[in-house]
Amino acid sequence: MHSNCRRIDLDDHLLYQLLQKSPAALKAESKKDYDIIIVGGGLAGLQLLHAFLNKAELSEKRIAVIEANKDRQEKTWCFWEPGEGQWDSLLHHQWGKGNFIDDKGELKLDIQPYRYKMIRSADFHLHFKQKIESLPNISWIEDEIIDIDIKACVASSKDQSYTADLIFDSRFDTKELKKSKSPMVLQHFKGWFIETEEELFDSESFTMMDFRLPFKDLCSFTYILPISKTSALIEYTFFSPEVLEEEVYDKLIKEYIEKYIKTDAYRITETEFGVIPMSNHAFHQYNTANYTRIGTAGGWVKASSGYSFKHAEKKSAKIAENVSKGLRPDKDIFNMRSRFYDRIFLNLLQNENHLGNDIFIQMYRKNCPHAIFRFLDEESSLFEELSLINRFKYAPFLRAVGRGIL
Repeated sequence: MHSNCRRIDLDDHLLYQLLQKSPAALKAESKKDYDIIIVGGGLAGLQLLHAFLNKAELSEKRIAVIEANKDRQEKTWCFWEPGEGQWDSLLHHQWGKGNFIDDKGELKLDIQPYRYKMIRSADFHLHFKQKIESLPNISWIEDEIIDIDIKACVASSKDQSYTADLIFDSRFDTKELKKSKSPMVLQHFKGWFIETEEELFDSESFTMMDFRLPFKDLCSFTYILPISKTSALIEYTFFSPEVLEEEVYDKLIKEYIEKYIKTDAYRITETEFGVIPMSNHAFHQYNTANYTRIGTAGGWVKASSGYSFKHAEKKSAKIAENVSKGLRPDKDIFNMRSRFYDRIFLNLLQNENHLGNDIFIQMYRKNCPHAIFRFLDEESSLFEELSLINRFKYAPFLRAVGRGIL
């Protein structure tokens, strides 16, 4: 009798414990649905999937990519890299020459052995959708994740919950940045893909920045990517705290085409508009051994330039290496010196935005493209960084450092 009473007490205790747990937590304690869940099938999510598949130790893992957005907006991703790269089969175009333009004239950029490359997001997504369909261990799930139980490692939508050993989350909440005390500006832009009647473009050369058409006292420039002799992407870009009315961008692009390309005989075949937050916010503070933020939500966008493609590629490769070794996924994926430089530059742009154009002009006029690329890629040595920084006017950066400390 005594032993039976003890069994009843124990069973009641277990029942009480079970009743205190949510259905998601109970499911998490049973066999996991997947080894890895990637929330979001955008650039970062697919780069990370690619990195996992390229690791022999991880290529057979059960991976789910859960994507909420069935109709993603078409985007253009550009990046530089030396010579040939792993994405060359997906390139929309590439350039071996570049130039930089300001009121002093045109500066030819000797970027060799680098190539400047463009990928259209539709081609990128199609490539991965086809690849996923051929792999039985990879699942593409169309569902919107609205909550993640980080401790239990459960991702939940309105009607379904998914469990895994590791979750990588690309969901981005702009409210988080608004509450942040870190400096921030926005890279906001509009681009026109145009076709001209005459042959007006050099399809082998792109324009990184053209400062001849400023807008008020804001940091802004025109960016030109010729696709052929009669077609190009003309984009007007701001690095500033606030997004403007869309008609402002249209007016500036139209004025640039008429004034500098010198034509009104063209048609617009496509447009794109984008806003990229450039922030030094510590997104990674929410990471754990089982939960990692990725993409913009993880701080993967280069805070001082807005470039993300190669940074996502490198951080994805590092995460895959860490996971294959049993390490915390985000171990050593951030360069602390680069984060410090970014913070100073963003502080400057946030508080003295009118100086932005001059800062970029100094950078390109006083440094070779290879040094700039290595610096922005976070691949430079301390000596290289100090050499590049030494070519800027000190006063604006010292003020930014002072504001950051105070």
